[in-house]
Amino acid sequence: MNVHDEIEKVWCEVLGVADCRPEDNFFERSGTSLKAARFVRALAGRGIRVPLGALFTDGRLAAVQAAATTGEG
Repeated sequence: MNVHDEIEKVWCEVLGVADCRPEDNFFERSGTSLKAARFVRALAGRGIRVPLGALFTDGRLAAVQAAATTGEG
């Protein structure tokens, strides 16, 4: 599974939704600051880093995927 797919999977799990689109906004899909922290922690556990602030700056799935880094990058 690639990084974008993994982020999408965790996004759906944390928000409790069956599917999502790149333009979906985390907070418009029932996201809260607590869920945002849970999302970032879940990704970190999979070796994917997303700054928590990325969700607050631009909460769209596509923007979060673009902000993600893995490994040393």
